[in-house]
Amino acid sequence: MSVFSQVGINTDSPAEDSILDIESTDKGILIPRINLPDANSISPITNIPEGNSEGLLVYNTNPGNEGFYYWKDNKWNGISGNTIGDIKNGFQIEDHGGWYILDGRLISSLPPKAQAHAEAIFGVTATNLPDATDKFLKAKNGSETLASTEGSNTVSITQANLPNYNLPTATTDVKGDHGHQYQDKGSDEIEVVVDLTFGDIMLTVAGIINVNLGPLLSSGTEIYTEQVANKNSVSRNTASEGNHTHEVVVNSGGSNEPLNNVPSSLITNVFVYLGE
Repeated sequence: MSVFSQVGINTDSPAEDSILDIESTDKGILIPRINLPDANSISPITNIPEGNSEGLLVYNTNPGNEGFYYWKDNKWNGISGNTIGDIKNGFQIEDHGGWYILDGRLISSLPPKAQAHAEAIFGVTATNLPDATDKFLKAKNGSETLASTEGSNTVSITQANLPNYNLPTATTDVKGDHGHQYQDKGSDEIEVVVDLTFGDIMLTVAGIINVNLGPLLSSGTEIYTEQVANKNSVSRNTASEGNHTHEVVVNSGGSNEPLNNVPSSLITNVFVYLGE
């Protein structure tokens, strides 16, 4: 004969769908507390038949990895799903549940346990948490250091960034024969020497000037100067033998302002898990 029943602790009527029903209003259950040094080894658990350890539950006391763990797929898995050093984005505006904003603050300002975990992740010589403000997360390459900040949100284009392209010849056409025309107006004044033996004399010179010398008191030689105003202008041309080129300088009009290299984005805070 087989007898089936439920075990009740602190109750006379354990739930029928449970094998163990524990009731209490002021106490809890203490799961075995074990230091698990290696998440891929079931040690120090011993005497477990092969294949019968799936789902085994313990509380890990290993510093930096404290919490409930269960054995599955040949490794210990944290029930919380968080491991010291995990990174997440979130809309939370402050530290919460073991998660700390990466804002560059002093590590010494963190709670003691979080300080110890931060030093384990970022090194004992680190004085500040990384500052993720206005930065994107990037996977590490072979030469980069974890938790370092690199790059810039702007980019400047130099000559080396331009396409390797030869522009057409930047000289003007050499077929540039031309002349210049100007107006030759002669001298601004004309000097006339006259041998005078009479009184009033009207002097006309080649149609250029027409002046009255006026009455003279005595005879003799006089010098008379008369301004010539725009009389008989003559058009003249220079020689046309003027082949030449011009050098042209083109200004881009730029001001060397860096390009904004930030794509469209959703703004969040970045957190690191340092434990509670």
